[in-house]
Amino acid sequence: MSKIPYKPFWDNLHVPIYAKDPSQNFTYVIWNEACAKLFGKCSQDIIGKTDFEIFSRSLAESKRKFDEYIMLEKKPLLNFKEKIKTADGLEVLVKAQRMLHFNENGEVDILINVLEDITQQNQKNGQIKFVLQKTRMGFWDFNLKTNELTWDEALYELYEIPQGQHITLNLWLSLVDADDHMVLEKKMQKSMHENVPFEGLFRFYSPTKGVRWISTVAYFELDSHGQKVRMLGLNRDETEHIQLVESLKKNELALKSLQETNQVALSTAGLGVWEWDLNTNRLMWDQKMFELFGVDPKTTVTFNTFAKALIAEDLIAISKDIKICIEEHLPIDIEFQITHPLKGVRLIKGDGKVIYDENNHAHKIIGLNQDITEKRQLELDYEIQQKKLLNNSHLSSLGEIASSIAHEINNPLTIMSGMASLIARLLDDPIGNKKLILGKLEKIVSTVERTAKIVKSMKALSQSHSDESLEMIDLYKMVEEARVLLKDFLMKKEVDFINNIPQDFPLIEICPNQLIQVIINLVTNAADAVFGQEKKWIKISLNLNSKIDECQILIEDSGPKIPQETAKKMMQPFFTTKTHTNTGLGLSISKSMIESHGGELTYLNLEKKLVHTTFLIKIPRGQSLNQKQNLNRLRSIA
Repeated sequence: MSKIPYKPFWDNLHVPIYAKDPSQNFTYVIWNEACAKLFGKCSQDIIGKTDFEIFSRSLAESKRKFDEYIMLEKKPLLNFKEKIKTADGLEVLVKAQRMLHFNENGEVDILINVLEDITQQNQKNGQIKFVLQKTRMGFWDFNLKTNELTWDEALYELYEIPQGQHITLNLWLSLVDADDHMVLEKKMQKSMHENVPFEGLFRFYSPTKGVRWISTVAYFELDSHGQKVRMLGLNRDETEHIQLVESLKKNELALKSLQETNQVALSTAGLGVWEWDLNTNRLMWDQKMFELFGVDPKTTVTFNTFAKALIAEDLIAISKDIKICIEEHLPIDIEFQITHPLKGVRLIKGDGKVIYDENNHAHKIIGLNQDITEKRQLELDYEIQQKKLLNNSHLSSLGEIASSIAHEINNPLTIMSGMASLIARLLDDPIGNKKLILGKLEKIVSTVERTAKIVKSMKALSQSHSDESLEMIDLYKMVEEARVLLKDFLMKKEVDFINNIPQDFPLIEICPNQLIQVIINLVTNAADAVFGQEKKWIKISLNLNSKIDECQILIEDSGPKIPQETAKKMMQPFFTTKTHTNTGLGLSISKSMIESHGGELTYLNLEKKLVHTTFLIKIPRGQSLNQKQNLNRLRSIA
């Protein structure tokens, strides 16, 4: 046979189809891809061979008998069932449609076999086979001379028609949506005129499933005179496929809409999106990135485009940072300055993620940039205001203890005045009163030293913290300095001050004037809290269960516990339960001071059931580099 009819049609169908040439001892002439997958044998191993060259003798003889029977009867053998072994070695039951194709002389030139797996049907005791339930595909044979229409079982199921009912062309057309009649008719006329396979898509209404979309594919058979005598085809329910395509289109539209929404959100937030191909050194920027850097959107962006905009010092620094992030698989978190052609120097924050290939090689970085110039300026302005409030709180603290400090200084001055008068009288007999005079002079020196210590502590408390640096300090002595400053203040309130800090406790690194102000603020608050109590005391001690790299200072008092609602708010700026003259900044500023050292100030009674009101100060034993830089930056602002 010189030409195989409709070979491309058979090869491209997704169901297993093979064909044999009876004039060449039933050699295989068609073996499509679906057959190759089912049997595990490619077409090169099958085409041109007979069953006896491929299968066992008994199986080959069985197949030959069927082929000869069809040739003898010259009728198709529809819905024939047989068992076959798949490429996986599994035995499956298939339904075969064995049909004949006639040449222009009216002779059979090929036997066509279409297979469908009906294993699931057999296992379910006669139910419609599982595969066709999924694929919803069926075959039909239409005699153009007699108008006789034959369906296989699957088509009855597809159209929900009782099995065995007599089928006519008019019955089938009554199932097709009226709006699709004209389209199908035009396609049919084109196929008959051009002698090409008939293909179409139409709708029919299912009583149980509603509107269904059906595809149809068929080819014509010719008689010995070249006249079309019959059509052989298949119908398939494409509804789920079409619905999936429509769903994908909707999802694509939704995704596009979401991307546009995200782009608007990113742009509104001032965020630019970028992607850097490390292999080609090409950058992809969104519109916002071009705006951030003041670059023409038509520019082809490379790393050099980015580098030219950077301040030289920052380019060196971030190049090192990015290299480290790539090598150590870290997220990118950087800040750098650029020179914008219109806006001048701008501060940019960059966040990114490195993408690695299957060989763990970095090949791409994706990220976001944001201009934080105004944001950083606002932060600096806020810190300056906080600094002013801090300095004001110094004066507030001084005001609360000023009278007691004045009394504390006035007492030694009175003592020294009295001693000086006594020495003046004793000088009438300097030799006889030498010992007594020396004793009085020692008393004066001691009193001067005490006064100097008070003045020194008061001076330290009143100084601006902008010039203060970290120092290694003795915690016991610092608490004693606070005791000196508060001695008369606490004495008037009849409050005992207990310093339980061990004298041999190791030195800690901190800004001393900030810590003493925090201690004084907590002690003066506690002194007010214990007013009216039978026993009035304030105790400063260490938490001996603290971590080895932490110093934990406890400030306890004998007063009533702070109400829970007040305790939750008391660390907030300007919150106070005292008179209108109180700023409400003491605890807030104290908390900020401790946190600037990487520590914490907390009210323990919210977390634990304690007998006494207790505040906890946590301070790291050694300040980290970031904490030191933060303190230095705060000082530079002030």
